[in-house]
Amino acid sequence: MLDTLMHAAVITQVVPMILEDGELVTKRPSLGAGNDPDRVFDLETTHRVAEFKLSSWKGHDGGRQRGLFADVVGLSMDDTGRRRQVYVVGPLPVAFLKTSNRNAVKTLSKGSLRVRDAPGLTPMMTVAEFTDLANIEVIDLTGLLPGLR
Repeated sequence: MLDTLMHAAVITQVVPMILEDGELVTKRPSLGAGNDPDRVFDLETTHRVAEFKLSSWKGHDGGRQRGLFADVVGLSMDDTGRRRQVYVVGPLPVAFLKTSNRNAVKTLSKGSLRVRDAPGLTPMMTVAEFTDLANIEVIDLTGLLPGLR
């Protein structure tokens, strides 16, 4: 339950900070952990779709890497033209998405069929290559909320 409370608290604090002039929230943000078929993303607005990953990485983060990358691939499947953003905490998840040479397909091997069959995903592609080609903005939340760690 603490994870759910943290997720909700961070999203409610960040949304007013990031909304641009004229940008409207189009679906109620996902303030709790879990799947809701009516909400594909944690945040949907007229300008962006976003996921929030708040786990603290310590260096041995294979499970966290798989979950984060699955969310990135899910964001890549939004074909509305909105900006695609993933919000993370700290430099390790940022570096993973921007510089990792880990094979993208193998990283998704335990993911849902939906993400494993994502358009643009090729067998030789790395996590960093896919993140870049899919135009995913990776944002470190500690820049917005310095108390996070």
